[in-house]
Amino acid sequence: MSDVLYIDNSTLSALSCSTEALMRYVHHRTSTEERAYLKAGTSGHAAVAAWFRGYGKADALDVFANGTWCQCAGDPAADRDAQPDCPKCAGTGRLNDGYQAWADENEPPGTRLTYLNTSRILDYWFDTHPVSALPVTIDPALVEIGFAFPLNDDGSIVFCGRIDALCRHKQTGDYYVWENKFTGEVSPRWARQFKLGSQLSGYQWAAQQHVDVPVMGSFVNALEFSKLPGSTRKCTTHAVEYIECGHLHARYELLGPIDRTPDALVEWKKSALNLAKRFIELKQRFPRL
Repeated sequence: MSDVLYIDNSTLSALSCSTEALMRYVHHRTSTEERAYLKAGTSGHAAVAAWFRGYGKADALDVFANGTWCQCAGDPAADRDAQPDCPKCAGTGRLNDGYQAWADENEPPGTRLTYLNTSRILDYWFDTHPVSALPVTIDPALVEIGFAFPLNDDGSIVFCGRIDALCRHKQTGDYYVWENKFTGEVSPRWARQFKLGSQLSGYQWAAQQHVDVPVMGSFVNALEFSKLPGSTRKCTTHAVEYIECGHLHARYELLGPIDRTPDALVEWKKSALNLAKRFIELKQRFPRL
C-alpha cells in the first residue's frame, strides 16, 4: 500500500480555507496566541478527563498545571514514585508538561489565558459539576478514547483523533459522545456551529466504530476561558469586590443532546473523503513554502 494519510477533525475543518490548511497542517505554522489557545485547551481536556476518571479536584487541577500522570506513577491515591526506566515518561512521571510553566513564561499578566485565570475557571467548574450531577453516566474506561478508522476500502485514508468520553444518557441508556470545549466566549452564535457542523458527526461516526452499537448524538460541555473580573470595584450582583467574586462570573454551558441521523453520518463520511483527497492535492502542489 502507498503512504497512509491520517487525518483528523481539525484538519478537515481547516480545509474550508486552503491557505489555513496549508500553513497549519502541511507546514505546521502557528502563532504564539494560537499556541496558548491550543495548550490551554489541551491541558483543560486532560484535567476534565482526570475528573471523569475519579480524581479529586486538587489532583485534577494538578494535571492541568503540571501534566498527566504516567501509569507507572500510579493513581491519585498512590505515592507517585515514577519508574526511572519507563519508556513513556522517561522517569518524570508525567506524559506531558501541563500548562502552568508555559503560561507563566509566555502569557502576559492580566490576560485571559494566564494560568491564574484559567485555573480559577476550572476550579469553579469542578465545584459546580460533580460527575454524579451530570445528565449522563461516564465509564472511566471510556474516557479519552483514541481512534483510527479507515474511511476508504483500501485503508489509505484514516480518520483519527481522540474522543473526550463516551457516555450513556441517564434516562434512555443510549450512547452519546461527550465533547469538552474551551473557548473565549460561550454565546448563541458560537453554539450554533455544532448544530450542523462536521466535527460532532465525525466523532459520532468514530464512536460507533469503537463500540459497534448505535451512538445517538453528542453533548458539548463548554467552558469559557474569558478574563474574570478582579478589580476592587463592588459587584452589583454579589455585593462584594470583584476580586472576591470573580470566579462566580465564569461561564459554562452544556449543549445537547445534539443528534445526527444515520443518513447524516453517511454524508459526513463522503464529505470527509473528498476533503482528505483535497488535502493530498495541497501537499503535492506545495511541498515547501
